[in-house]
Amino acid sequence: MTRIFAAQWNKSIYNYYRLTLIGHFKILAGTSVGVCLHAIARRVYCRALTAGCISKGGYLRMKSRKLKAGVVAALSRLFVFLLASGLICVLATSCTDESDPLEPGGDTGEGIDCIDYRSYIHSVSSLDTPSYATGVSVAGDYAYVLDERYGLQVVDMRSPESPVIIGSQDERIYATNLEVSGDYAYVANSGSGLQIVNISVSSDPVVVAQIDTPSYARDVAVSGNHAFVACAYSGLQVILVSVPGSPAIVGSVDTLYDATGITVSGDYAYVTDLRDGLLVIDISNPELPEVLGSAGTPGSAYDVQVSGDYAYVADGESGVQVIDISLPGAPVIVGSVETPSQVRDIDVCGSYAFVASRNSGLLSIDISIPGSPVIVGFSAVAGESQRVAVSGDYACLTSRQSGLHLIDISTPESPPLAGHIDIPCAARDVACSDDYAYVAFAYPGLLVVSKEGSGGLPEMTGSLGTLCYVRGVALSGNYAFMAGDDDMSSYTGLLVIDIRRATAPALVGHVNAGECLAVAVLGDYAYLVGSRSLKVIDISTPESPAVTGSVVTPGQCKDVAVSGAYAYVADYYNLIQVIDIRSAETPVIAGSLTMDGRAYARSVAVSGEYAYVAGGLGLYVVYIGIPESPTIIATLATPGEGEDIAVAGDIAYIADGYSGLQVIDVSLPGFPFIVGSVETPGYAQGVEVSGDRVWLADGYSLQIAYRHCEL
Repeated sequence: MTRIFAAQWNKSIYNYYRLTLIGHFKILAGTSVGVCLHAIARRVYCRALTAGCISKGGYLRMKSRKLKAGVVAALSRLFVFLLASGLICVLATSCTDESDPLEPGGDTGEGIDCIDYRSYIHSVSSLDTPSYATGVSVAGDYAYVLDERYGLQVVDMRSPESPVIIGSQDERIYATNLEVSGDYAYVANSGSGLQIVNISVSSDPVVVAQIDTPSYARDVAVSGNHAFVACAYSGLQVILVSVPGSPAIVGSVDTLYDATGITVSGDYAYVTDLRDGLLVIDISNPELPEVLGSAGTPGSAYDVQVSGDYAYVADGESGVQVIDISLPGAPVIVGSVETPSQVRDIDVCGSYAFVASRNSGLLSIDISIPGSPVIVGFSAVAGESQRVAVSGDYACLTSRQSGLHLIDISTPESPPLAGHIDIPCAARDVACSDDYAYVAFAYPGLLVVSKEGSGGLPEMTGSLGTLCYVRGVALSGNYAFMAGDDDMSSYTGLLVIDIRRATAPALVGHVNAGECLAVAVLGDYAYLVGSRSLKVIDISTPESPAVTGSVVTPGQCKDVAVSGAYAYVADYYNLIQVIDIRSAETPVIAGSLTMDGRAYARSVAVSGEYAYVAGGLGLYVVYIGIPESPTIIATLATPGEGEDIAVAGDIAYIADGYSGLQVIDVSLPGFPFIVGSVETPGYAQGVEVSGDRVWLADGYSLQIAYRHCEL
């Protein structure tokens, strides 16, 4: 597990400049000078990140402590010098006076009660296609989506919150991408070459021509009367389409290995080759295209977009490569940025590049300084991201498993985190009191974190080794109750910990209750779930807890929530079990809801007459007003694993594994929708809402997010 977390992409890209660099500029907060210095600090930080000087968690990673101290000292001296010399006034007049949406509340978020997640990059809607979505192109109010089994789908996006398929070309194809030009869609149709579809009537697209190509048609770009096709092992094929119904190949040029992507700008075609990077091809004479130059890339080059003198290459496992093409015969890499997962498609709009990151959804990259691109935002989606096309304030992203996603990119940045604290072991769960957060470790057990330690920042104040693998934690009064799960330890079961002294929590009680994955507490009883059972434990005397009753469930119990006379168990394959706990000695299943082994339910929270169940397939909203007959009233796909869920007011917060925190509006339980998400550096596994903050057990750190501002 250590290697897994250590290998994760540094997702806290602003933590260092927020906690260290900006701290020197606090006295100027809120002024134009402060904004200028803030911008300088961010760019200094981003350069350090690009150069590899920033490590996981956002701290300096240099070969010597002396060098690290020197960098910080140099920044401090720079500030003093600017202040003393009067150059700040010059800076104030030369910088734009804009607020930074990534820094609403300084290094600790002081004074910020909540943020509106919709003010940042976020998913607006999604639309499933009949089978597997692949390519996408946008023209006007319509998105043209390729479906692997059912052909071209025409999507009306005039209402971005509710896109709808209005037409389709019902034909089995294996197309990878397309481009729309005028009244026609040009489809790179893999082994069937180039397909031309008349889309003048949006509700009735019609194939007007198809022309075979020597090899698999991977991508297509249209310029004037020609379609330029990246044709796998046959390089670039130039097809005359002046008469769309009678296309003809008029020119070609071989590439080095496997042509995968293409874009055209002026007299040049830019082609990505899977093994050999970017090729620049002169197409001033379309019948005699000529390779002028190439630039090898470190990864597998899949796609390319051009803006000005730069080409931006989606380079597979090596992220995005920025290539200077001002000299077409001698393109050269000038910058790059790593991504959390493989990228295969890219689009560019203004100062930002937007990439489809296979397992991470949409990433937005600031390319205002081409040599130092920086990832500034993300929006995760369910399934494997395939292609992206940008139009105005929206990015259209296809996912093979979950269709078309419309993502608002009017603010390309992700929402900020309020803070974090690095911890020595992998966190599994978190529970909060007014002043402290209690973190359940895999090993050694319990960590106590003061929410406001010295300097107002969270800090570790105490810990307790429990000699077992700890899965969950719940609080009640002066005690923390922990679920221990370790067949090799005598402390498996329920552990009772006295937390009256935050600096010295003490184990005061224990009962062996077998494998335990989660715990909930109500009154004098703790409710433990593990394997295939719920156990009721009397904790009226915390030093002597005792099992009073149990009930076997049909599935694998993963989590439990208690409300009134019932316990609600997330039962993995079987979604949810409603258990009557009015008799502590004889709890009994009152109602259940199964999904034919497809639920993958991992967590549950209850609010009013609804249970919110999260898991590998997303969020299920279950009506529990009649406990004997729980009923699903809504589902919502989420991108991650749904490890934990908390509901506060009209908002549900899901710890979504490698997809960070998902923020979901459930004000209308039958119509939940994602309002935003926060990327975290580790694996989000536990979540707790306390006051105006959301606390996340996130691998080797405790991340603190803002609550969403409710209307």
